Amino acid sequence: MTMRWTKLGQIFDPTQHKLTDGCEQFAQSPQALVFEKFVRIYFSTRSVDASGKFLSRISFVDMSKDLRRVIRVSDKTVIELGELGCFDEHGIFPMNVLRYADAIWAYTCGWNRRVSVSVDTGIGVAVSHDDGITFQRLGPGPVLSASLHEPFLVGDGFVKVVGSTFHMWYIFGTGWRRLSSDTPPDRTYKIGHATSDDGINWTKEEARQIISDRLGDEESQALPTVIGIGERHHMFFCYRQTFDFRTNKDRGYHIGHAWSDDLTHWTRDDGALMLHAGAHGEWDSDMQCYPHVFECDGRVYLLYNGNEFGRCGFGAAVLEDTSATLVYVQNMATVEGVASHLRQCASSFVPPLDTRVDIDAYADKIVQRAVRFEAWSRGVLVGLVAAYLNDSGESVGFITSVSVLAAWQGQGVASTLLEQCLVRATESRFVRMELEVDRGNHRAVELYAKMGFVPEDKDDSSMVMHLDTSRAPSTKTSDRVGERT
Repeated sequence: MTMRWTKLGQIFDPTQHKLTDGCEQFAQSPQALVFEKFVRIYFSTRSVDASGKFLSRISFVDMSKDLRRVIRVSDKTVIELGELGCFDEHGIFPMNVLRYADAIWAYTCGWNRRVSVSVDTGIGVAVSHDDGITFQRLGPGPVLSASLHEPFLVGDGFVKVVGSTFHMWYIFGTGWRRLSSDTPPDRTYKIGHATSDDGINWTKEEARQIISDRLGDEESQALPTVIGIGERHHMFFCYRQTFDFRTNKDRGYHIGHAWSDDLTHWTRDDGALMLHAGAHGEWDSDMQCYPHVFECDGRVYLLYNGNEFGRCGFGAAVLEDTSATLVYVQNMATVEGVASHLRQCASSFVPPLDTRVDIDAYADKIVQRAVRFEAWSRGVLVGLVAAYLNDSGESVGFITSVSVLAAWQGQGVASTLLEQCLVRATESRFVRMELEVDRGNHRAVELYAKMGFVPEDKDDSSMVMHLDTSRAPSTKTSDRVGERT
């Protein structure tokens, strides 16, 4: 199953809202709870103690059910930190929530500072009887922690009740190591599985790594989340190298994926995920981490953190219906529809479209002056080719824009729309079509070359490509994004 995700962008930035209890930054590990009229998203934020060190606290934001609008930010954190010496004395990160037995349960990952290594963790449980505004621990200790064959770092519990059985996917440390003698130790951890009849007393599949490594033994896997899509279970998690992951984006967190038919045996399939990193300088360009997947009103959403482990909040993506049928039409989109589509595609242009044009004005120009070849899926404009075919006296047409939503790229949408454009140009007796493309947009250049376009020199950064319409090929190729405004 190939998953097509439409990114909704960064939906919550904690620096733009007043947080409480001395918390001023970070909104890490977003975890959703769906209500009738809104979605509550719990996250871990940070305050600073008297020694200048961070403490992790849990807060929440209520958002509209399409995740487009902030309704409310909590005016206090939802659970107190643990008592002196407890496993969660210095923070909770993350906190997984679910409805069970007329209450809201929360599985907390508590942490406390150590001396020889930086931290130890355990999984606790708390319950809310006021619709998730506050939570009270069932006891001061953890329900899952280090054991005989898992002596390090048990945490990141995600709990799902299937039938009468509680399932928990969690992480367990495999060790602490130093990259060199003068660096502090870093940890490696893998994803494990436990079950329970009551959500409190758990049985581990001790030290059984259930997700295979992609990066080798030193791959760290974190924050599993599991959801049923169709007839199959899907797990999303993040993974990184053990060392040099904090500032080196090539070794930092990425989001991974696996599937299972029995909740026990998992097949890793990161390639099915198709969630692209942001363009250079965007909030998720260097890192994607701490995923959480949930269903709301029949749609599947993915929450995740971006650069710097969520210092500036979290974003979201929505899973497109893989059974949706594309409909190809001409000139149906409104100015507002074209503008919305171009904004979603802006970062795919080289350079980004919104750095070069006023998108609203450009959309108006396209609707007023261009012929538009459009691909739609369930009311969403997923692909657009716009061409100026209004100078038949010169017999030369110009393709001003080629854009496809990220979730639909690689599906042949752009090549189909270009073929329709070239057919229209030929029928209208245009003998030559031109477009302009940045030399650095190699996939776009390759697409246009396969369509029969021939490059011409222009300047150091861009070039014009042209096509004799009588030689336009009919074969379909991969798609990306073209440009000229």
